[in-house]
Amino acid sequence: MLYDDSKKLAELDTFYRFLIPPLYFVKFNFLSQFFPSSKAHNSSLSPYLHANYTMKHIAEAHRYLDNAKDILREKAQKEDGYYKDKKYVKMAGNTAYNGVLEALDGLFGIKKKGRKSVDWYQEELGKIDKKILNSFNSAYNMLHLLMGYDGELNVKVCKTGLEEAEKIISWVETKQEIVAN
Repeated sequence: MLYDDSKKLAELDTFYRFLIPPLYFVKFNFLSQFFPSSKAHNSSLSPYLHANYTMKHIAEAHRYLDNAKDILREKAQKEDGYYKDKKYVKMAGNTAYNGVLEALDGLFGIKKKGRKSVDWYQEELGKIDKKILNSFNSAYNMLHLLMGYDGELNVKVCKTGLEEAEKIISWVETKQEIVAN
């Protein structure tokens, strides 16, 4: 056994429970945190395995976004350009924002242990594409802050936030297709 420490074993178990087939990519990157000199990671396999890993995240992100739309459609009750129920708007906003983060996590892979702050995502996106950084900032403001925290009832704001989320997810999907080819 590589680890005698039960806490590290529990972390590994939790980590692998959520990731299924493309374990080679994730496993070697994760283990390289503990064994930096390890040559176990095969770089020729990395893009292919990372592509499969990201595609699962993209599918999950689309599922989150569909769930957010369903919550708004079925439970928030639209009337005269406003939703009636703040509780479900908050739920939908947080769900859609989590979908955006899911897609971005698939693109960036496991870079940092624990929670990543919005600043981390902004830094990483700023290195790649300034336009998508603007979309992320808009999605963060509309989905997470206005909808998720404040429960903004305006249908136009909610719709714009969901459109920004779709834009980010499709951008990640496009980036992934480039990496896979």
